[in-house]
Amino acid sequence: MPSTDHVIWFAVYDEVQTLDLTGPLEMFMTANRILDAADRAGRRYVLRTVHPSATTITTEAGLRILTDQPPADESPDTIVFAGGDGVYDAIRDDEYLTWATGLCTTTPRLASVCTGSFLLAATGAAAGRTVATHRARAEQLASRFPAVRVDGDRLHVHDGPVWTSAGVTAGIDLALAMIEHDHDAELAQHVARWMVVFLRRTGGQSQFATPVWSEAAETEPIGRAKELVHHDPSHPWSMESLAHAVGMSERNFSRRFRAEVGETPARYLEQIRLDVARAQLERGTAGLEAVARHAGFGSAETMRRSFARRLGVSPDQYRHRFRLQETSA
Repeated sequence: MPSTDHVIWFAVYDEVQTLDLTGPLEMFMTANRILDAADRAGRRYVLRTVHPSATTITTEAGLRILTDQPPADESPDTIVFAGGDGVYDAIRDDEYLTWATGLCTTTPRLASVCTGSFLLAATGAAAGRTVATHRARAEQLASRFPAVRVDGDRLHVHDGPVWTSAGVTAGIDLALAMIEHDHDAELAQHVARWMVVFLRRTGGQSQFATPVWSEAAETEPIGRAKELVHHDPSHPWSMESLAHAVGMSERNFSRRFRAEVGETPARYLEQIRLDVARAQLERGTAGLEAVARHAGFGSAETMRRSFARRLGVSPDQYRHRFRLQETSA
């Protein structure tokens, strides 16, 4: 095999998530096509879908995929662990985990998509590294593998030899970042345009999250405070006014709220106001000042700062990305 090739093995298993595998794979294959069409110098990607013993696997969606046996005379430059519901069985499979761990000790670049991070962490290769995963699995990953630093918001993370991404389509973002690293921004941009995706998506996973939801409060006063905030988020609530409304001292109210809700009253109120603003931006055409007043931010500038801090995008960007289009009958 020519030394100029860059060999990527996609480690798969039964119940892998289809797009976790096919999304990045198509990005690398498209890079090859563009390089060949332009007769341009640069390492081509050799792509293999590998399993240590199975000849076929079945994805979560029921798609059957032929797999390669790991070639004895070939060593990968990159190993990608795709995510999916089957990852937990793969971790419990001693033969599979031993094979994956051995790969990680000899492969220069290690990557995972979505819950593939669990498999990467189980090999020990991610210890002391910061990794991304699907935000719905971030807490579970951090709890199960405390030696791994988990970022539950970023779309992808590059920490030394370890490259990881959030869920599903974020694997495409990760592959584009790798192509840019391996070649240049021009090729990555060309691939992105050809595949009709953004080269770099702004913001993190939070912008795609559903509105805030929390467990019911343990005590009536804290439950009442949450009801007041939900009922009228535009009211100029303060710690003092909320505590007074539910008949508690500020200090005791703050302590109990954090214990029962998991965050401070101020952060909870900000999140509720964000959800109100997001709904307005998705469904309406009101100006930013009107949206900010309706949501309780007071001004568009205050709302912009909150969007940037919590979602990583501006209100304008959020509206452009998520506004629901009206359809005519």
